Amino acid sequence: MKLEAVRIVDFQGCPVENLLTTQSASIEIEFVVFQGGKYLKPNLLLKGGSGNALFWSTDTNPALRRMPLDEGKYKSSMLIPTDFLAPGTISISNRNRTNASGLERHARAADVISLNVVDDFSEHSIRCGYQGPIPGFVRPRMTWTMQRREENNMNRFDISLCAIGQP
Repeated sequence: MKLEAVRIVDFQGCPVENLLTTQSASIEIEFVVFQGGKYLKPNLLLKGGSGNALFWSTDTNPALRRMPLDEGKYKSSMLIPTDFLAPGTISISNRNRTNASGLERHARAADVISLNVVDDFSEHSIRCGYQGPIPGFVRPRMTWTMQRREENNMNRFDISLCAIGQP
């Protein structure tokens, strides 16, 4: 197996070096398989500017894990969703391994490419217009809910829901 390319592309497939926190991107890995019959698994490690691991990811599609690849050229992609990464420089490493024979390494490219993530201070970003510092390696947009509670229920504490040792 030979690694041919690792690149970061926007939603239109154009290569990018800079990305707003409100934009999505894909990391594409192109490789050539010279000897078929192996269960190859590309994976990516993303690290922050200080070298701390932000996260590691691999293709978890069960059908692909059980499908040996034939000889030929392949492209594997990982989507980075909008509102996920915090600002900063991110370095990306790629490894391609097999599942079967004790995680045999086929190709490795440490810090092969980098991405500069830039904060979007706009009102529609996860910051909601806030201009101050926000800690963290990632900034996923989580789903929140809010319900108006009746005045007579505001101070009620339901001990049955919060009992120690209860799930």
